[in-house]
Amino acid sequence: MSKLYVGNIPDDTREGELEDKFKKYGKISSVWLARNPPGFAFVTFDDPRDAEDAMKDMNDREFLGRRIRVELSKERRDRDRDRDRDRDRDRGSRGRYDDRGRGRGGGGGGGGRHGRHRGYERP
Repeated sequence: MSKLYVGNIPDDTREGELEDKFKKYGKISSVWLARNPPGFAFVTFDDPRDAEDAMKDMNDREFLGRRIRVELSKERRDRDRDRDRDRDRDRGSRGRYDDRGRGRGGGGGGGGRHGRHRGYERP
């Protein structure tokens, strides 16, 4: 399978409109439309060669009155999650944020309705 990013589509585009435009290149396994924020979609083809053909032919073409951008999707893969986990590990026990006392493993203190600066003492 191969997924294409389709950008600069009108906000009111319907899934069927995209499917109709791209199905001539091959069997589509899914179409996903972004709604918040709108303006882009992903079209997944069963065969990577079909996706390649669609990308070459449809990129910079007019679709519903707008020039669309079509390119191979840059999917987030397991290695990206591993990289994020390694970066968090490199930060030590502070976790995801710095040592201001917020976030994972940072302990308490400061901020909030009952912060230190308002005379609140912890029991």
